[in-house]
Amino acid sequence: MLKKLSLIFIAILFPIVVFANEECQKEINQYEYNDYWRGNDTEWYAQTFTLTNDFYITKIRLRLYRYASPGNLVVSIRAVDESGKPTGSDLVYGYVDINSISLSYPGEWVEVSNLLPSYNLVADTKYAIVIRSETNYYYWHDYCGGSVYDGGEGFYSSDSGATWDSLGNDFTFEIFGCQKIQIFTLIENATTDAKFYLDKSFSYGDIFITIFLSIFLIFGIVKFVFNFIYSNVLRQ
Repeated sequence: MLKKLSLIFIAILFPIVVFANEECQKEINQYEYNDYWRGNDTEWYAQTFTLTNDFYITKIRLRLYRYASPGNLVVSIRAVDESGKPTGSDLVYGYVDINSISLSYPGEWVEVSNLLPSYNLVADTKYAIVIRSETNYYYWHDYCGGSVYDGGEGFYSSDSGATWDSLGNDFTFEIFGCQKIQIFTLIENATTDAKFYLDKSFSYGDIFITIFLSIFLIFGIVKFVFNFIYSNVLRQ
């Protein structure tokens, strides 16, 4: 009986797991390129973008190649100012070692998935992907000669992000995210101005899986108790 119920549980759980994985998907991208720009620790580049859905960003991919050993590439998301340029500090960031990527054009897609902290990007809001390396050089592929992406544009900074100039182009990028339920939010004391967060988010797939695992656990406990009572009490 337990074996049959286990098979039924797996059959029910499998499509839920697939659904949960599909929930985290590519949200926005720009693939076209015919040129590249070279950057390092002081020459930074950025690509702005606009969202159509709220989601928690999970992964960024960029098409790059390198010269020599530039070390870690820092990839972050920042807000933009009234003129559409990157501004402020990193909202979310991650690192990737690019010393082993391609040394020549057209390069390869490089993935940054260790993004921290968990951050919810808001629909109809413009943000900026900002990248820089530890030393010389990385090359970020772009489409030169006009914009091919309507939701943003490429920018260049020669002073480590202090000021930005529009390039009139679009860099290659992919952004992945998950739509999630926010369970806890900011708690603020208006009198003392003290702030702290209870911040935990769950995807819909996480909730379904948790429910079914709980049911399976409860069934196991009930079966164990029944067998114990039957063996030690009812049969005597």
